[in-house]
Amino acid sequence: MPDPIEGQPTGIERIQDDALIPQQRAWTPEVYFQLGQVYFDEAKYTEAIAVWRLAITKWPNHHRTPAVLNDIAVAHQMHNEFESAIVARSELTQYVQGSPWWNANMDRPAEQRNAEQLAESALIVTAIHHHQRAQRLRQQCVEERNVRLCRDSRVEYELAATAYRGYLERYPNNPQGYELHYNLADALYWSKNYEQAATEYAEVRDSNVDDSYLAESARRVVESVKRIADRAVEEGRLLIRDEPPAPTGAPPTVAPVAMPETVQRLARAREIYLTRVPASRDTEGVRAAYDYNNALLLYRYGFWPQADARFTRIYEERCTGPEADATGQIAWENLRAMAMATDDSEEIRRLATDIQERGCTFSARADKIDCTKTANRDKPICRAGADLNALVYQDALDVYKRAGQATGAEQRILYEQSATMLLAAVNSNPGDRQAPVALEYAALALEATNRFEAAGQLYQRIIDEVGPRQGEDAEEQQTLDAILANAHFKLAYTASRNFDFDRAVENYRVLADSKRFAKSTDPEVQSKRADGLVNSAILLEQLQRYPEATQYYRRVYDTVDGADTKRNALYRIAEMAYKQERYPQAITGMREFIKVYGNDGEAGELVVRAYWSIAQSWKARGRTGDYRTALGDVTAAYERTGQPAGSIAAGYAAEARFILVDGKLAGFENFQIKPGTPKTIEAYINTITKQIGSGGTQAQSIANVYEVVFAYRRPRWTIAPYVRQGRA
Repeated sequence: MPDPIEGQPTGIERIQDDALIPQQRAWTPEVYFQLGQVYFDEAKYTEAIAVWRLAITKWPNHHRTPAVLNDIAVAHQMHNEFESAIVARSELTQYVQGSPWWNANMDRPAEQRNAEQLAESALIVTAIHHHQRAQRLRQQCVEERNVRLCRDSRVEYELAATAYRGYLERYPNNPQGYELHYNLADALYWSKNYEQAATEYAEVRDSNVDDSYLAESARRVVESVKRIADRAVEEGRLLIRDEPPAPTGAPPTVAPVAMPETVQRLARAREIYLTRVPASRDTEGVRAAYDYNNALLLYRYGFWPQADARFTRIYEERCTGPEADATGQIAWENLRAMAMATDDSEEIRRLATDIQERGCTFSARADKIDCTKTANRDKPICRAGADLNALVYQDALDVYKRAGQATGAEQRILYEQSATMLLAAVNSNPGDRQAPVALEYAALALEATNRFEAAGQLYQRIIDEVGPRQGEDAEEQQTLDAILANAHFKLAYTASRNFDFDRAVENYRVLADSKRFAKSTDPEVQSKRADGLVNSAILLEQLQRYPEATQYYRRVYDTVDGADTKRNALYRIAEMAYKQERYPQAITGMREFIKVYGNDGEAGELVVRAYWSIAQSWKARGRTGDYRTALGDVTAAYERTGQPAGSIAAGYAAEARFILVDGKLAGFENFQIKPGTPKTIEAYINTITKQIGSGGTQAQSIANVYEVVFAYRRPRWTIAPYVRQGRA
């Protein structure tokens, strides 16, 4: 065969030469195929692929085409072109039953069977290749925290899912179909096609062929639907209740609320898991969580009889012993909440008595709970005791009222007694409706005895415990809001007085920012909210947290009613920009202030200061002309606003005037007598006399310009002109 290196045609070129090899003979394709085989045997894989590709392009319906296409895939693989090999094998699906090639080779059943086998094998190989590559990429993504790798893995999972689906649709009765269905579901799940994944996992879960993947597929159905629900919540298409419906009527009852279809699907998936997957196969340990979560859904959507039955079973199973856990505790608390919501006193009493008799710990490792310890006051068994002794609150409040009517030492003793009793009542029953009021009264009682630190601790406790609570009605909600607002204000005020400004800001900001307080119609709450907003701005400025302070001052200006407060807020916004040397913003802010308050008689001093800050900003920016113009604005503002001589505003105006007139002295200080060379003594004397007279006139003129500064009657700017006049 001629050597192309010596300038001769290549084998591929020669085989296409009709003069050497007729192109229309029946045996011509075999020549092409054989040339490709020769190249392959000589490890010239690129040439082999080129010849075979040329051949199947010329004779796409030749009976050997599928086998040659498979040889192309092998050549790619031998040449380490694995992706190209996968692509080549994927083309084998074009030669199955129903294809043009299949119809053209109806007289060659052996080749048809071989093509079918190659296509089947190609689908499996393609699917497994993409699946394994996706798994590797996902692992790398997690290890390297590389988002691009995660995106790449998702693409590979999608390709794997397509291949698995194609195989299962074509070969539904394959013995490996059960496992391949699970692989399809897995690929769909990790490619975030959760709807399809849920369907495929359910098919595996419900299969009668095998149950090897029963637990895994049943759990994945739950997880897939959970992802669907989470996405719907994020996109605002689904709202999942986190509180039960409010009771209505007398006696109060709870009506069920329609459960969204997606939530129902999630609940059904959990129920099927609980039904189909025994504890022995619950390798992920999710049965208890699924059981509890479904009970919680029934509770939150108002299906209380069903929730009651399930919570009761969970509570009894998980009260003590090896199965005890926090879900048992929450189940008891929800049972108690339902009883309280429906004013079922007998059920409240039964639950409290039952938990005490059982000695529930709700922990597999916990010993019997000692309710005398402060740390255990929130334990259900301790709260049960409080339910049985709620009247203790009333006794404590009675002592507080008596203290208010007493005087001297007796009053102090009664306040301390009431605080002790109130705290004891709260500790024994923190969930009682009166607990927030009792805590506030206890704190007030401690303040009345000058125990401010202890009172502060109680106010913090009010924030921690009362903050999350929601009133059963508008009246209780208003009371809770007022108690909470007062606690934040008291803590902030005390912290500020003790120079703990960070804590003060934290509590003032809660007052200012909380939507809860913003919605309140209580005038006291709104007053504390306004104070919190103003004090937040002031403290943030003192802490030099200027960007945050600016935001709060702007809110003060926009929302607070007090004229003085609004005026000061707008000025502070500009002043902070000036302090930060953000001069363009300072100029803009001061001009805004002047525009709003330039004609406000109460704002005169601040208006003058604003003009002064503008001048200093221009100076800092090196804009001399603008600087001197702004100095003139300072003096004009002083005159226009009628500020008194000797005032702070007069000081700014005096300095501005002094700067404006001060420039002439520097030039005069270079004044010299220059007699020249007169011809006579008389001429010499006349020249000197004339120059001295001129100099005196200039000196007097310069001295006179400083006279205007004296009128401002500011000590510093009274002395400075005298000095300048003396020098002149």
